[in-house]
Amino acid sequence: MKVIDLIKNMGVLALGGICTKAISFLLLPLYTALISAEEYGTIDLLSTIATLLTAIVSFQMYEAIFKFVTIQRENLSEIKIIFTNIWFFCLIVCLLYSGLCWLLFTFLDFAGKWYILSGVIASIFLNISTRSSRGLGHNALYSFANFISALVTIALNLLFLLIFKWPAITILYASVIGSLLGGIICVVADKLWRYYDSSLLDISKIKMYLQYSFPLIPNEIAWWAIHASDRLVIAAFLGVYYTGLLAVASKFALAYSTIFSFFYASWVEQCFLHYNTEKGRKHIEALIPKIFVAFAYFTLILTLICMYIYPVVINETYSEAYTLIPWYLIAVLLNVIVGLVSPIYLIHNETKIVMYSTLIAGGINVLVNVLTVNYLGVLSAPVAAIFGYGSVGLWRLWDMRKRYLCIMFSKKNILELMCLLVLVIWVYYGHNEGYMGGCVLTMVFFSMIFEFSKYRKQN
Repeated sequence: MKVIDLIKNMGVLALGGICTKAISFLLLPLYTALISAEEYGTIDLLSTIATLLTAIVSFQMYEAIFKFVTIQRENLSEIKIIFTNIWFFCLIVCLLYSGLCWLLFTFLDFAGKWYILSGVIASIFLNISTRSSRGLGHNALYSFANFISALVTIALNLLFLLIFKWPAITILYASVIGSLLGGIICVVADKLWRYYDSSLLDISKIKMYLQYSFPLIPNEIAWWAIHASDRLVIAAFLGVYYTGLLAVASKFALAYSTIFSFFYASWVEQCFLHYNTEKGRKHIEALIPKIFVAFAYFTLILTLICMYIYPVVINETYSEAYTLIPWYLIAVLLNVIVGLVSPIYLIHNETKIVMYSTLIAGGINVLVNVLTVNYLGVLSAPVAAIFGYGSVGLWRLWDMRKRYLCIMFSKKNILELMCLLVLVIWVYYGHNEGYMGGCVLTMVFFSMIFEFSKYRKQN
């Protein structure tokens, strides 16, 4: 595995996403001015529930299609078998889910109920289509489709809120339209119907793919517990107003997570392609600590940047969310550890181990959140996320060192980063945007440059 290939692949995957995420982030002042904290909290809850249902209803089969097509890229007959059985399975479960929703909605009535149906179906379609293209190695198309999906969603948000003056909840349906369009782009551009052959339908193959993907469902539920259960706990104990604060604060962490997700997408693919050689394994083993240190420095710099931009981009009615941001960014950094080692489990088809460890972490997250919410208030949410990500990250590192890769972190690096973190937190909460903030930002930046100049000399 070459670092340049990893970066180049990441660049292609990130090209579309970074532009739309930047636009979405710049629209935060508009959203926070037009949408109340209560409305924002309700929208965020519905979106959170739809995300969970997407993972359950799809059986995570879009993860299976990416893995199995990636390793069979040169084998057209195998690709047709994979496509046919996974796409057929997803079609059937979507039809069953639609029927169940229609039945339930005759008895249930709540704002956004049709989003729970349409949002989940559209998300599954987008995921299965884009993962199909990416499995075929068409990363540029994958990036373009996601870019168009996000861009259309943002444009429709502006249209619905500013021009039509529709209720805030309608922005959820903008994401449905965006997801459908993104999926259609991949289907048409790659002519994915060419890979479907009903004569290749095989229940045994579907069972084999489910053996890989099914353990990822509780794994995804656990991640949902870590990512999103804080909204439900905070809403239950403190009210949806505070859920709105979480939604705004987590936007900054989401921007960070998005950047890492582009890297992760490239990292997984490179691990799949190179892990089976001794040279490839050694390179992965050496890269993991260096990548973590790079993201640690990025976390420190991003925290200081947030100190400067928060008062500019966020309406003052959301000022309480400012205190939550550093802790959410630290939680994302701990998730970086999880992401760096997770592909090795997927390569060994050990999705059950991934599932069990993440379920335990999800339970820890919810437990910490519930136990501390009456003492820490809204701050209990990012603190619980830190415990959740930290527990699964440390366990997987320990397990990885014991069985597969000897991943070694420099104690000196960790100590330096901890000292810098304390300094950054002190400046952030002191609102030292002036001379002191500039000095600390410069110190962190040059410390990062010095660290990676050593790495370049070593290589």
